[in-house]
Amino acid sequence: MFTIPNFLTLLRFIMVPAFLILFFSDVTPLHLLATTVFVAASITDWLDGFLARWLQQESQFGQFADPLADKLLSVSLFFALLMRGDLGQQVPVAVPCIVLIALAELGILLLSVVSLYRGVDLCFTRIGKWKTAVQLITILLALFRLNVMEVENLSPSWLSRLMGWDGILAWIGMGFLLSAALTLWTFFIYLLRYPRHREALREARRQARQQARVRRELRRTLRGVEDEEERPTSQPSLKERP
Repeated sequence: MFTIPNFLTLLRFIMVPAFLILFFSDVTPLHLLATTVFVAASITDWLDGFLARWLQQESQFGQFADPLADKLLSVSLFFALLMRGDLGQQVPVAVPCIVLIALAELGILLLSVVSLYRGVDLCFTRIGKWKTAVQLITILLALFRLNVMEVENLSPSWLSRLMGWDGILAWIGMGFLLSAALTLWTFFIYLLRYPRHREALREARRQARQQARVRRELRRTLRGVEDEEERPTSQPSLKERP
């Protein structure tokens, strides 16, 4: 079903390869455009969920595609930052954090897909929203630093000194650590929540099967009563005739 939230989700899928093409271009102004694309994608991440609730256009497609687009956006950009090699001394911190984030996000996605297939919505946790926010802020800070360093001559001197300060890289490294911790925490919450929802689903299915058996028995009983009523009355015997 075509809705505005689903359109924004699909648009975010398109923005990911568009960002990567611009980000790895040799033309410096395109790097600024890549950051703009990322900011737009981050806005659609919030906007599609808000519109889906406000317009009451939540759908099963959105429940699956929206988190998939979020994970594709964050994981792809984390690896893109790592491949650019501009993280300096934070690389030893960034590499394991990005690997953990990618694996945890994959686990969350698999649990969500299996749950939706079985008719259970695990729902988003508040910690999951914080996780996404921290990931996007970390990526935005790293992109902003790269943009300022590339156009240092055009940036204000105070901003250039701030972005060139080694402490900024330390803050980015802390963002990687916090993103990895929150992503792992979210994964464990989903992992612990899944069996409880699965048991509730099994109980609901057992009750549905029991109700179906009761309905079948009731229809069988009613059919027997109708057949009894429609059966012709027997003719009196010869001895009973006057």
